[in-house]
Amino acid sequence: MSNSILFVGDSGDTKTTQLFFLAKWYHKRNPTKKIRLIVAGGGEIEPFETSGIIDEGIVDVFDMSFRKTFLADSRRISEGYWPKGKDKEGQPILKESNEFKTDWKEANIGLYLVDSLSGISSCFLDHLSNQKDGAGFKESWKFEEEEVTIIGLQMGHYGIVQREVHKFVSRGLKKLPIDIIGISALIDKGEDRKKNTVYGPKIAGRRLTEEVPSWFGDNFYLTNELDENSKGEMVNKKVAWCKDHIDPDTNIKCLAKIRLLSEIVPKFWKMFPKGFGPLSYRSGIMDILDAREFLVNEYKKENAKENEKATTGIAV
Repeated sequence: MSNSILFVGDSGDTKTTQLFFLAKWYHKRNPTKKIRLIVAGGGEIEPFETSGIIDEGIVDVFDMSFRKTFLADSRRISEGYWPKGKDKEGQPILKESNEFKTDWKEANIGLYLVDSLSGISSCFLDHLSNQKDGAGFKESWKFEEEEVTIIGLQMGHYGIVQREVHKFVSRGLKKLPIDIIGISALIDKGEDRKKNTVYGPKIAGRRLTEEVPSWFGDNFYLTNELDENSKGEMVNKKVAWCKDHIDPDTNIKCLAKIRLLSEIVPKFWKMFPKGFGPLSYRSGIMDILDAREFLVNEYKKENAKENEKATTGIAV
């Protein structure tokens, strides 16, 4: 099982829903462990609310959208701090002190979810644009109205955001002592190293569009495809691509991958010969995760039998 999963899709392509299915899939296997959900940039939590897993205490939510201390908050969250209580304005309190640092043995946290990476990026940009001193770079323009000031950002600001997003994921969340992180992102156009246009996760600027998927073990590209139903009819289905493919309408490469043991690769693609798995309304990404888990367990059983035979042979 990969310890980091990215869901990339347009608005309405069930990114949040797939995060919910990941939570459901994980909770079924680890019923005593808790889950944390980080929301940024207007992310929705409707599936989590409707299912009741927030009220049941299985999932703890922190909406860090457009907080006045967004930079500090993002650093603290990625380092394992978590809010406690609320201030006079009803905002969650988060400080860099032992009181807010997670006691991992006591907390028993196994899964972190982020909706979304694009939202995190947007919040960073918004945070920088609200800084009166230009955040270290001369603003491209400035607009003031009464006590409110906004600025136009320079390329240097985008560089700051890209570095912070990378720290948040690769140097932060992925270093925490948890089992899995699951993150969603919107789709955007970017360029690969050969300057070819590609579809990938939307982050400030387009320099990281190709790079971000490399931060994750799995990168599922969510979209609609024509596929055969049980009656043999071709219908439009929500699917998750598990490997790179070409968009037939634009002829642009779409970035996707799934981490697989080399020994089970042929068996996995035999189960999903078109390179994608359908996302049902009842189980979504769980079907693909179940398929990989099944193949991995079968592989382990076969290896165990072979090792037993080899050991028995030596003993004789």
